Amino acid sequence: MKKVTRNNRTFVEGLKKQKCFLCDLSTATVLFEDSDFVVVLDAFSAVPGHLICAPKKHVKSLSELSETQSKELILLVRKLDTVLRNIFNPFRIAIISSGLAVEHLHFHVVPIPNEEMMWDFKYLRKDQTIEYSKQEKEELIEKIKKGLK
Repeated sequence: MKKVTRNNRTFVEGLKKQKCFLCDLSTATVLFEDSDFVVVLDAFSAVPGHLICAPKKHVKSLSELSETQSKELILLVRKLDTVLRNIFNPFRIAIISSGLAVEHLHFHVVPIPNEEMMWDFKYLRKDQTIEYSKQEKEELIEKIKKGLK
């Protein structure tokens, strides 16, 4: 893996101007998909294994989903937590839903490798991201998909 540097504010502002990437999954690395939900590998992650889990339907908040769908989404996030713990044995798992850059309800499920990455939310920053080699990405995808079965 190599580090890629970009301006965090410019990145986030750019996302706000683009078509919702969770509605158009053509460029996403989809790891799981059913009739209601999708899980993708974050394309601009500061740490390996950063996942994004979202409903397929474009909604802005949990209150726009049915109670059943809300429960199913949270259970899927819980399963991702378990899968990432088994793969990475992280210091912590962060589960975040902010909706600041993309107004489509989604949860970031992020394995935080060490205490240092926690401070200043380094695990969420977009100015210092990683770029997987083709082999690294394929291996990670395989591990996560296997864990989700």
